[in-house]
Amino acid sequence: MPSTSMLLAAAYLSHFQKADPRSVSVWYWRSIIDQRYGQGANTQILSDVDYGFSSDVIDNWSMPVDIGLLEPIRRNGILVRGVSGALCISGGLDPVDGTPLSDIKTIEEIALDPEESRPSESRVASVLYMSSDSRKVVESKLRRGGSSVNVFNKDFLQSQYVDYGFLEDNPEWVRRRSERLRVLLSKLANRLDGEAP
Repeated sequence: MPSTSMLLAAAYLSHFQKADPRSVSVWYWRSIIDQRYGQGANTQILSDVDYGFSSDVIDNWSMPVDIGLLEPIRRNGILVRGVSGALCISGGLDPVDGTPLSDIKTIEEIALDPEESRPSESRVASVLYMSSDSRKVVESKLRRGGSSVNVFNKDFLQSQYVDYGFLEDNPEWVRRRSERLRVLLSKLANRLDGEAP
């Protein structure tokens, strides 16, 4: 769970309200997208518990235009962790060694925003997910002046919705990736069939 507060709400809704797993999944992804548990989490828990998974709540939700993928990671921690989970579900791979993200015990993040040198100000869509060993390899090679072409496997990058623009040092890759991630999150937030996107 990206937020321990979300765990409390999910446990209550699942156990005491006997919500079906599909509804819990929809609630989870919509909470990630809306970042409802970023601030004022106690109030949000009570609100979610009060309203539960009524058809009104599920049917009347719409995907926000801006979900924060092009905002700094320092203000969007829940979204950063949520994207990691979405990539695990959709078959994302470690961009260095190809290990499925879902098989990695602790997923590490590294922001490679071409428009920002301070990691905390990097945009959410510039974050790549990998094992701690891969992160060490990346940091070491980039510190020594290596290029992304020599560090990452392009096929593995595509599994994280990163296109070739990244390898060509085209700064537009972050914007294009944000659009692809938004579609993935939208599919997860609206899937009621229980199938992975």
